[in-house]
Amino acid sequence: MYERDYKTGSSYTDLRISEASEYDIDIVLKTPSEIRLEVEFFEATRAFSKIKWSKVSDLSENKMEVLKFLQKNSVDGYVDPVKMTSWLQGLIDVYLKTEPIIPGVKLFKNTQSGPARTIELVTNEDYTIHIDLVPVFMFSNSVLVETPIKSILDTYPAKKKKSFWFLVPKQCRGEEKLLASDCKLSWRCVSPK
Repeated sequence: MYERDYKTGSSYTDLRISEASEYDIDIVLKTPSEIRLEVEFFEATRAFSKIKWSKVSDLSENKMEVLKFLQKNSVDGYVDPVKMTSWLQGLIDVYLKTEPIIPGVKLFKNTQSGPARTIELVTNEDYTIHIDLVPVFMFSNSVLVETPIKSILDTYPAKKKKSFWFLVPKQCRGEEKLLASDCKLSWRCVSPK
């Protein structure tokens, strides 16, 4: 499902004042065309939504793993943000357990920080670099046209600079007035920088 990485944050947008030591990288995921992702926005908030997936046609054998993956990481057809975050963190943990050798790097540490998996690299010169990796789904701005978010786009045209936006696996956790069952499956809507 990996489509590409999207570098974001102050280190990539030339907003950092001091030397860059923190990097944010979104891991953009995409389903094959045989699986449709639909965004369901909540009435109570424009900041969070759910992702519902459905199989729209038969998948070839080499794409069946994606279907199995979604079935395993969903609740009633909704992609579970906690399971997605745990999945990415598990991949990183498995990789780091192999004790990879990277020239110039003497130490790896990794921790969870919200929806991100933070990898800390210490160079041979004792310089520390933090890399936050987050799994995201990318959607076209056209998805927003028939939603209440259109009023935000009309009010703040600067948000139209990008033709896409992300859903990040960050649950509402009391930030919004949502039912606990909805909050458990909520993804944060984020406009890329």
